[in-house]
Amino acid sequence: MKHRILLFATVLLLLSGSGLPVMNSAGAPQNNAAKPDIIELELCRINTLKQVEVTFDRPGILSFVEPSSIGEFVEKGKTVARLRDEVAQTALDVATKRANSYVEEKYARAAHAVAKVSHDRSVEANTAFQLRNKDRKRPDPYPPREIERLRLEMQRAELQIEKAVNDLAIAALEQRQAEEEMHQYEVKSEHSGVVTTVHKHLGEAVRQGDPVLTITDLATVEAIGRIHVFDFPRVRQGDPVVVFVNVSKDRSDAKLEMEKRRFEGRIAAFGDEWDPLHTTLDVIVKVQNQKDRLSKYLLREGLPVRMVIYPRGSEPQPALSGNDR
Repeated sequence: MKHRILLFATVLLLLSGSGLPVMNSAGAPQNNAAKPDIIELELCRINTLKQVEVTFDRPGILSFVEPSSIGEFVEKGKTVARLRDEVAQTALDVATKRANSYVEEKYARAAHAVAKVSHDRSVEANTAFQLRNKDRKRPDPYPPREIERLRLEMQRAELQIEKAVNDLAIAALEQRQAEEEMHQYEVKSEHSGVVTTVHKHLGEAVRQGDPVLTITDLATVEAIGRIHVFDFPRVRQGDPVVVFVNVSKDRSDAKLEMEKRRFEGRIAAFGDEWDPLHTTLDVIVKVQNQKDRLSKYLLREGLPVRMVIYPRGSEPQPALSGNDR
């Protein structure tokens, strides 16, 4: 028994000295590197998180598109496209004029005042006449039919006031409706980002839902790699990750500027399905992007990268040596 243990230990020592991977009991390579805490994933890819197509809720002719070139930066809330809106603007002006016109209400109140005075004076005249002629049976100067007519005139004037007030309220709603319709003639960017596609240009016709621009937020991107089943128990959401650009491959000349950068992030999620052939699972990392000297974001969709995961809360070192690169 002692000879078998000694023989097994000798084999392990020879394998480790020869640089060949040592397999664990499950048949997976055992990590005996100088830094056993980290997990390195090659052949990773970059995905964008926010990509929005600028569309209109109505058809029309483009009268404004800005920016109109790929690569230009757009601030959140900026107007990026507008349709011809002359007819809608005229309708809004008419609705605004009606909403701020109080002529009908003033006229109704004046008519009510006249009708009330006529009615009240007629009633007072009949009352005074009856007091002066208590002992005489003489007809009133204003017969009941006339008094009733004057009362109805006063009531109609009151209803005209209510109608004028109601018309003003409706005019205010029509003004708001016209303002909302005006908003359909322009589109503002929902988030800051870079124009990655220009679908339509100035003067072109657009239908409802047609994309005009595609704006991509590159400030934060996703790095997606595949982690082996034997490394999966060691990692969790929130573990720190450092991402490196890997485009030079086997070239011996100087690396690109972006390959010298360290892009830091953290594990955000894991995939839903295992790859049965390679027993690997997607690991999704949210990464803070960086800009070059010309203020262009470096990490973009399709760029090959590799990632170094520091599991179980171990923090990455300030810089990795050339051997780790």
